[in-house]
Amino acid sequence: MQSFLKNKHHFFFAAAFAMSIAVISCKKDNSDNISAEVQAQLDIATQVLKTNNELTRSTVLTGQSTKEKGSGLTNNNADDRCGSINVTPADPLAFPKSVMLDYGSGCTDLLGIKRAGNINITLQKLWEPGSTSSVEYGNYTENQVKMNGKVSLTNVSDNTGAGLNLLVTNLKRTEATGTESSVESALTFRQTAGGITFWDWNDDIYSITGSTKVALANGQSAAMSITLPLTKSNNCAWPSKGSAALVINNVPMTIDYGNGTCDNEAAVTINGTTYTIYL
Repeated sequence: MQSFLKNKHHFFFAAAFAMSIAVISCKKDNSDNISAEVQAQLDIATQVLKTNNELTRSTVLTGQSTKEKGSGLTNNNADDRCGSINVTPADPLAFPKSVMLDYGSGCTDLLGIKRAGNINITLQKLWEPGSTSSVEYGNYTENQVKMNGKVSLTNVSDNTGAGLNLLVTNLKRTEATGTESSVESALTFRQTAGGITFWDWNDDIYSITGSTKVALANGQSAAMSITLPLTKSNNCAWPSKGSAALVINNVPMTIDYGNGTCDNEAAVTINGTTYTIYL
């Protein structure tokens, strides 16, 4: 139990990696030769993976902004991640707590992400095994992409180490163009390093398993399953190792995150041809 208490400030961080695959742009070395069909597949893959990354970033911020809330500390002023925080009740022993992260009409955080709207958290004693907390996006946007829905976080730590399950059900995403999609995800995080130095967020490393599904408004669909656990450290913005299988409209493809080097590159293979994508 002592190890659980030491890790109480890290569990929200783990959620940050829940949906950990992101693509801002994708290309092939000879991009002029990409067929319209393949480009359409890459465009959908980009949307699916970008969705995961935006949820990851927003949950990372949730973790950073609420790590001290387990001790009942409050801060209603803007912090270095942009936005303001309000916690009720202020009594450090009273749970559950309601935590609101409010970004108002918009602010830009240290990662260069513009956020607006708010994130509402119902915080239980998440450092205790078996406890569950929820994160709800209320009129929340990242870089003009709107998200609405809830994410639940459950502590599944045991004698083998610290762990967290993240469950997303029917999360709605609306692009700046108005295109909508619905997201479902179930992922498990296991902390593989950094638990002993509970005061140092930067040396935490997680192994991630699970799957994500996305339904697009036009009837198209995508399903992703992690085939080799992803490695995600808090001091790197992207997964550095691992692989996943992605199926878009019945077309299978694979995603490879590399050999452990911290970079923003991943490889997508479709019908034997590999395309470089940038996270």
